[in-house]
Amino acid sequence: NENPDNVGLWFFPIITRCYVFLRDLYFALVTREK
Repeated sequence: NENPDNVGLWFFPIITRCYVFLRDLYFALVTREK
């Protein structure tokens, strides 16, 4: 039996890492513009 909660716990950190990466990249570009 696959546990949906287990899949969620495995999948959520990936989305969080992608979001943080894109956010840091965006702020890096904005800071470089100034």
